[in-house]
Amino acid sequence: MVSAFDYPFTTIRTGPRLITRDYPYATVGKLFFESAGGGRFSCSGAMIDKRLVITAAHCMWDHQEDDFYSNFRFFPAYDGTRSFLTPYCQWAAEDGIVPWEYTADDSVVNEYDFGILQLRDRNCRQYGEVSAGELTGWLGWASHHLIGNNITELGYPGNLDSGQVMQKTHSDVVLNDDTGQIGSAQSGGSSGGPWVQNFGIHPDGIVPIGDGSFDQKKTVVAVKSYGFVDHDAFQVGGASILNDAWERIWDNACDWEWDNC
Repeated sequence: MVSAFDYPFTTIRTGPRLITRDYPYATVGKLFFESAGGGRFSCSGAMIDKRLVITAAHCMWDHQEDDFYSNFRFFPAYDGTRSFLTPYCQWAAEDGIVPWEYTADDSVVNEYDFGILQLRDRNCRQYGEVSAGELTGWLGWASHHLIGNNITELGYPGNLDSGQVMQKTHSDVVLNDDTGQIGSAQSGGSSGGPWVQNFGIHPDGIVPIGDGSFDQKKTVVAVKSYGFVDHDAFQVGGASILNDAWERIWDNACDWEWDNC
């Protein structure tokens, strides 16, 4: 497929339904939350440590109320086609952090459109008292690592399979409008979904080429920030690149009361 800006891409389901229960797919999930006015919304996110979920700041912070949204629930490996929506329970948020640059700019989406939620531990069915990441595993992250990369975008877009099934997009990243953009058929609901370099299960014998800057496996380098459609063409997706502000909020998240990192 080719997007409105001539970005080649492929958007498909992740594969057989049960594959989302396996690492690294199980790290990705659907995030539900509520506004002060009672509105209910959903985004996407991914585990990046045993209690930490990365998502978009606009899925966490309500500019109208100048405060966080509420009642966050994260469903790793969500599958709305099954009676059990997730094999790894649902998780409430204990805390959250977004860059102050995002809260100070009411343009809603911008280069600081990322954040971290800390999930509460819980007694999860047959697993006992655990943290979410102990069940799902987690992805790595790298800042300043997006432009010129080839990534996998994962999420739960409402325009595909009614947002009930995890989707993935493969695309090269292009610098445009001072952000990283890809071609993608993923629309609303995929916000906050991770853009991951070297995602998947890698065969033995892979040899790194070049300076090694893009060799880290299963590494989040951005999150889905926005998307737009040009007439009847496929969507263009833009990302918030993990930058110096990300490194700052990561350090703060690691210093929360829980031993997160």
